[in-house]
Amino acid sequence: MPPQNHVQLGQVTCVLWLHCQNFHDEILCYRTSLGYTVFWGKVPSNQGPEEYYEMYAQRNVEQEIMCLTSKSVAGDTRLAVGTRDSAVQVWKVDAEVNVVFSVKIAGVIPSTVAFAENDRDVLVFSRENGKVYV
Repeated sequence: MPPQNHVQLGQVTCVLWLHCQNFHDEILCYRTSLGYTVFWGKVPSNQGPEEYYEMYAQRNVEQEIMCLTSKSVAGDTRLAVGTRDSAVQVWKVDAEVNVVFSVKIAGVIPSTVAFAENDRDVLVFSRENGKVYV
């Protein structure tokens, strides 16, 4: 459970469990209405209740996070994010969390993002005009 001071990060808008082959078994990722991204990793333990620790918490955009998706390819875990202010970001998640790229698509509010079959491109489904962008 996040500590009480996380209430100031805004309402949780998206939650996703990431399954990382090379790091932890599971990482909890959530995004908030104020543009924060928070990652919680599982403490390695063979006994007792599962415990989690905050790996990363930072405000990356100023608008609400609209959608999240993840994909693991060849041991890498990637996270794609769409925001209300037209940003699309891809993150690499392992022992550290790093932004692979971040772009803005003018006039597009992503309602859904998905990784393409080629594992390289990201499909962005626009909320306002129904178009799909690659």
